[in-house]
Amino acid sequence: MEKCNDKKNKHNITLTLSSEVYEVVDRIANVNRRTKKQQLEATIESVFLNYETVKKLLGLL
Repeated sequence: MEKCNDKKNKHNITLTLSSEVYEVVDRIANVNRRTKKQQLEATIESVFLNYETVKKLLGLL
C-alpha cells in the first residue's frame, strides 16, 4: 500500500513541478513579447521623428 502512495505522491509532485515550469516559461514568453513590442514601437517612433526632421530640412531649402 505504501508503494502505491509513494508512486501517487511522486506523480503529484511531478505534475505540480511541470505546471510551475510551464507557468515560468509562459511568463518569460510574455516578457519577450512585451519587449519586442516596445522595440517595435521605439523603431516606429524613431522613423516618424526622422521623417519629421527631413520634412523640416526640406522646408528650409
